[in-house]
Amino acid sequence: MNFLIFMLIKCIVKQKKSRFVWDEQKKEWGRHYGYKKANDESKVWLIEVPTSADPNEDQFAKKSAAKNEFQRLKNIAHANKINGT
Repeated sequence: MNFLIFMLIKCIVKQKKSRFVWDEQKKEWGRHYGYKKANDESKVWLIEVPTSADPNEDQFAKKSAAKNEFQRLKNIAHANKINGT
C-alpha cells in the first residue's frame, strides 16, 4: 500500500514492456524471444575458427554439443533437487 502512495507522489506510471526490439543485423523489428527473435545468436552463419582449433572440424556442431551437454547436466541437477537425493 505504501508503494502505491509513493507511486502517486512521484507520478510513476507502470508501462508494459514492448514486445519488439530493433535488430541491428537485419535492420528490422523483431521479438525479444521465441519465434523470429531479434539478435538471435543461433542464426549467425559465421563462426571464427581459433588458430589452435582444427580447421576441418565443424564449429557449429561443437557449439551445439556443448550447449546440449550443459542442458543435460542442468536437467540432472534439477531432477536430483526435486527427488531430494
